[in-house]
Amino acid sequence: MALVPLTAASSQDVVPPKAAVLTPGGINVADGSWVYSQIDLSMGPLTLERHVRGGSRQPNDPMFGSNFSSNFDIYVARTTGINANATNIVHIGNSASGNYASTSSGGLFANADYGDAEKGRLAWTGTQYVYTDSSGTIYTFSATISVGSVPFSAVTRRVERIDFPDGRRQTFSYTAGAQPRLVEDSSGYAILFDYNGNGDVSAACIFKRSETYVSTSSTCAGAALKVTYTYTAVGSAYRLTNVTDVLGQTTSYYPCLKPPGYASCTMTLGGRPLVSGQLSFYVTQTLADQGTWTVSGAFEQDGDGAILCADGNMHAIAFSPDGKGNIDGTFSNSSPRTLSDGLGQTTNYLFTGSVLTNPPINASCNLYADGSMLNQAVYSEGDKYEAEYGGPFKSVTVEHQVPKGGGVAREKLYQYGNSCTVAPGTFQNCARPTGIRDPAGNWTNFTYAGHGGVLTEMAPAPAAGGARPLKVTTWIQRYAWLKSSSGALVQNLSFPVWVKNTETVCQTVAGASPAATCDPAALQAVTTYEYGASGTGQSLLVKGVVVTADGASLRTCYGYDLNDRKIYETQ
Repeated sequence: MALVPLTAASSQDVVPPKAAVLTPGGINVADGSWVYSQIDLSMGPLTLERHVRGGSRQPNDPMFGSNFSSNFDIYVARTTGINANATNIVHIGNSASGNYASTSSGGLFANADYGDAEKGRLAWTGTQYVYTDSSGTIYTFSATISVGSVPFSAVTRRVERIDFPDGRRQTFSYTAGAQPRLVEDSSGYAILFDYNGNGDVSAACIFKRSETYVSTSSTCAGAALKVTYTYTAVGSAYRLTNVTDVLGQTTSYYPCLKPPGYASCTMTLGGRPLVSGQLSFYVTQTLADQGTWTVSGAFEQDGDGAILCADGNMHAIAFSPDGKGNIDGTFSNSSPRTLSDGLGQTTNYLFTGSVLTNPPINASCNLYADGSMLNQAVYSEGDKYEAEYGGPFKSVTVEHQVPKGGGVAREKLYQYGNSCTVAPGTFQNCARPTGIRDPAGNWTNFTYAGHGGVLTEMAPAPAAGGARPLKVTTWIQRYAWLKSSSGALVQNLSFPVWVKNTETVCQTVAGASPAATCDPAALQAVTTYEYGASGTGQSLLVKGVVVTADGASLRTCYGYDLNDRKIYETQ
């Protein structure tokens, strides 16, 4: 008897169309802004990602000088008002939530003001903001540490800690100037920042905490894994000009991007992106192959020169070096309304999320047809993609693929059944589907652990009433070991981490509604995960994977260096 494969019978999936609004060099066609990101440090789950942004949406000059920001630039910002009618937004690295409206002068509530804001929840404890996203990750913000150089800076708040569904916690310590000084991950890693006299990061270094004790009084001097940063005064701003990585290789950023080993620039920018008060933009970008992209756009206006639509509709064109990658689009704010490629194929889009409840769409302007949720796309030949967002945290509930000229639509359906109440530990899995029905009408069913990990995945049966393929996962908690200030290795008992223990691939008993348990009479394949020994710095690393089936076991072993990078695998 053979195991029923987990890839059971289904029909073609419903796939939303891509909305290509970025050039290969990162220019946003909607407004001519651009972004370039680089990972400077990474160890385990802890990463420092730095990004430079140009255009109308500038960073607030935080850690790395003018135009630069990082994934640790996390704060609640006040966008309008001071008290009763205040509006807040959660800024996380290179992204942001929708708007939240405070409904009392004391900020006792922070209710979703935009549809996009319903993808997360912002609460006020009386002293602190707490933001929960759809994965159950919880951001708790400081009661006192604010952000400079932004509107209403006195009432902004930087992140204090992040609690992840798997049990990990990242804790943030700040300088007297309210800049990140130390980021500690409870799984055993830390990133430290040194600053120069201008308040910009001069060095960043990463540590494995079982090997090195690190605190806010530590420095990056002598650190084995260190990145250094050099700045130049340009007018009234300090710009990051050179970054020297952990291997001693230097990347230049000003006046153009020049990675290590390049004698000439691999990315140069020219022209003017969209800025406040202007009605048009024109940007050029030359890449490493010397091909130049040209992107230009302007607000749509009537005969008297007034902007046509209240949401600021833009028409923009990106010309690729060979013409084949051209993008011709119209946009409502940053969301595309129409996109045409180099072959002249046009897709019409309808996005929502810009307001809490979207009003009827104005045919001439597509008023409020922007946001992050794609409701509809109409392809060049007339077939459509449609989606509805009625689940927890605005998760998708229905997707359709409608053929041109009508006919039978393919439908994909999502069900949710887990609690979303406010009690601790309940946000981790409420936005995860308990069932997904494919276009052929077959269901895949899921159950979850309290921390959000999948417990069972039961795929459709190959034939009606037959046994259903099943994967059962068990989880255990393990602890990181950290070096204390006295040099002893101690167990981090406060923050156990959930990790996989076993995965069993099997099948249910046959029947119309089988339980999500393995048929003991059928074959099973069990994968067991083996971790580093407790009392060592590798206690959370997978050291071995054992697959047992048909009475035989096969083991794969893994080895790591002192920085927890996998360096070998033995079958």
